[in-house]
Amino acid sequence: MSTNSVKPASVSKEELEDFADRFFVEWMDKIHAPGAAFVLVKDGEIVLSKGYGYASMESGARVNPETTVFGVGSISKLFTATAIMQLHERRQLSLEDDVNKHLASFKIEQDYDRPVTIANLLTHTGGFSDHFIGQHARNISELKPLGEYLATKMPPRVMPPGEFISYNDHGMA
Repeated sequence: MSTNSVKPASVSKEELEDFADRFFVEWMDKIHAPGAAFVLVKDGEIVLSKGYGYASMESGARVNPETTVFGVGSISKLFTATAIMQLHERRQLSLEDDVNKHLASFKIEQDYDRPVTIANLLTHTGGFSDHFIGQHARNISELKPLGEYLATKMPPRVMPPGEFISYNDHGMA
């Protein structure tokens, strides 16, 4: 038995909520955020779920952690990269694989002397044009499945893979 074992402090739900309330008021004011949602889960159970501020400044609708949708933006890249690295650790793919080996509904054009690898996509060195036109849907009828969107909207490669860093949402997608 280790003599260095530390037992975590016990915090009541009220103390946690008081801390969260103070933190979010201060943090949101500091960064000028109109709203935020906070959910703390422990052992599969929700300990605290609370909304702060506004989901819509125009309508005055408040943030509801159960119904307010926040765009995750580039945070999803972390989940994608983590999943890829888990597959790599299990030897289910190599970071040096030609990405076309893993694409079914479309392929990346081989317009340079070497292919785009998974490592290139993870490091934003795939050589794609940095292009943002058409990435957002104005309404539900404009939404397309990711594979379908990429098959028709993948930007052209303008640089050889692995030579230049150019932050690129399409490559990570």
